[in-house]
Amino acid sequence: MTQLAERLDPFLSSLFPEETDATGLSAADRDALRTYLGEVRIGLDLVAPFLRPGQRILEIGSGIGALGHFLAGQGLDIRGIEPSGSGFDLMDRLARHVSEVAGPTGYTVADRAAEDLDPARDGPFDLIFSVHVLEHVGNLDAAFCAMEGVLKPGGKMVHLCPNYRFPYDPHFGVPLLFWSPAMTHALHARRIDAHKGIWDSLNFIGAGRLKRLARAQGLSVDFHRGVMADTFRRLNDDPVFRQRHSGLAGRVASSLTRSPLFKLVEAWPRQWASPMAVTLGKPE
Repeated sequence: MTQLAERLDPFLSSLFPEETDATGLSAADRDALRTYLGEVRIGLDLVAPFLRPGQRILEIGSGIGALGHFLAGQGLDIRGIEPSGSGFDLMDRLARHVSEVAGPTGYTVADRAAEDLDPARDGPFDLIFSVHVLEHVGNLDAAFCAMEGVLKPGGKMVHLCPNYRFPYDPHFGVPLLFWSPAMTHALHARRIDAHKGIWDSLNFIGAGRLKRLARAQGLSVDFHRGVMADTFRRLNDDPVFRQRHSGLAGRVASSLTRSPLFKLVEAWPRQWASPMAVTLGKPE
């Protein structure tokens, strides 16, 4: 893990040269690229403890492909899926940029959704993972069935996503009013309608639903400890992340890290914390 983390910084710097604009991207594109690259370390932190030599790995929702290209460049057998028309208009452009700069790492991305995974065509995989993707999956029941179908016996899935048991949406930085998307949209219509495609893609998954989906497929469920506390700390350590969450909720969360009350955040029940990270295991 330490070696991977040390190798990540030079890779990310090559994708986003700070000294001069050698990317050919617009200012808006560069801002988006900076944001997406900031999430790569979060993805690496999530998946690194599960990486083993000789694995076959699947990334659900490859996004701009940065993490996949990095891991493939480290000699891992990894591929991704990313459906077209997902409501993120910049993705194709930024993914092309990342692919061109990273070079021929061997990482490939198929144009399909998790629901469309097929054991005969795609599987089997030792490890399946996703980073802030499950909340955008249109048919979670079909997706979990399909992911289980391409997972080897004894294989693992690890996912990171919001937990809407905790009534807050991180995409728009707004509280989920009475756990009601409709009421939340009514109150924050101007902010939400500016990115309506993202809002419409949300399924508002919570820990309870995730547990039911996993257990319906015979998968064990283990929620990771301390994920919400780490996210609060990130507000102090990551300037780009702090800027994205510069509203009232972000400022309150940041201030809590410097308060004795932060012990409550660290002890918060895992299944009521957001974001949530979970490991799902398939029996041998």
